[in-house]
Order: sequence, then C-alpha cells, then structure tokens
Amino acid sequence: MNQLVFIDNGRAVTDSLTVAEVFGKEHKHVIRDIEVQIEKLIEAGEREWGVSNFGQTQYQHPQNKQWYKKYLLTEEAFTLVAMSYTTPEAMKMKVRFIEEFKRMRAELEKQK
Repeated sequence: MNQLVFIDNGRAVTDSLTVAEVFGKEHKHVIRDIEVQIEKLIEAGEREWGVSNFGQTQYQHPQNKQWYKKYLLTEEAFTLVAMSYTTPEAMKMKVRFIEEFKRMRAELEKQK
C-alpha cells in the first residue's frame, strides 16, 4: 500500500485509489461517491469549494496501460466522502487517515 496521505503541490492530499484500497471498495464506487458529493456541493452553491478540494486527474493502469480518472482529495474532501462509510472497519480507517493528515500538516509546517 502506498502512503495514505502525501504532498501534492504543497498540500496534504490522498487519492481515490488509496481510499478504495483502504476501505475495501471498488475504485469505480469511490469515484461514484466522490461525484455524488461534488454534485451536492454544486446544488448547495459550493462549486468553488468543490473545485478547491477535489482535483480530477488520471492514472495509467499498470496492466492494460489505459488511462483512467481518479481524484485527489484534500483532508476536507476526504472527510466529506468518508462520512458515508460507517462500518466498524471504516471507522478504523478514518482514524488512520485523520492521524496521517495531521502528521503531513506538521511536515508541511516544518518545511516553512
């Protein structure tokens, strides 16, 4: 497993692939969950917040070499998506992510 949280353009983020792996979900379902949250943000008049916290990008699948959509998520975006995951195992994973975001924020502060 890769790092839960990593630095991208000076921000602590995770990505939809990591969320899928850690929560034991298919990536396409995590993408669906993210896009539902983005749509709800748009409906609430919070499009800019969504753009600032969910970054659509892509990755190349190692086996078939095709390119697929994925999202980068800030801590805030991760929190919105993860709130809907409520199993006991999901609760453990949320705590791990929260601790990792906190650690990465501390790393960023040291670099300043």
